[in-house]
Amino acid sequence: AFHLTSNILLPHQDAFYLIAPTPPHVRAIYVCFRYHVWTKGHAPTNFAKWRTATTPYRVEWEADFEPYVVVRKDCPEYDRRFVGFGWNKVAHIMELDAQEYEFTVLPNAYMIHMPHAPSFDITKFRSNKQYRICLKTLKEEFQQDMSRHYGFAALKYLTAENNS
Repeated sequence: AFHLTSNILLPHQDAFYLIAPTPPHVRAIYVCFRYHVWTKGHAPTNFAKWRTATTPYRVEWEADFEPYVVVRKDCPEYDRRFVGFGWNKVAHIMELDAQEYEFTVLPNAYMIHMPHAPSFDITKFRSNKQYRICLKTLKEEFQQDMSRHYGFAALKYLTAENNS
């Protein structure tokens, strides 16, 4: 996903420069959503490769990967432990990976993130140590559940967390 870095709104056709060689004036306006804030969340997508790709390409799961995905309606639901802010998408992507979903990046597809005010929960996460401790406990519980449910195949999730 991309987001605008200014209040300039481009005509619809200009958005397609994102999939072609990007003109300098567009590069200054559209940037990868939160990539510089949370690089790990989107690093496997490899936006440098995406810019020049002409065919879809697969990417592998990595710790803290949280891409925007399009999946069938019958895919696993988000884990209900993670409401508000923190780990909802990461946990969902881990579950999809454990069920051997393939992550394929489409060269001619992207989305634009619509800006909004920070949520109540992200404010709590940033300011409340107890919130962060609770989230850490839920993450550990989720990883243990993954290990019990998927066995040996889920060890990579525990190992990745300990190494990140």
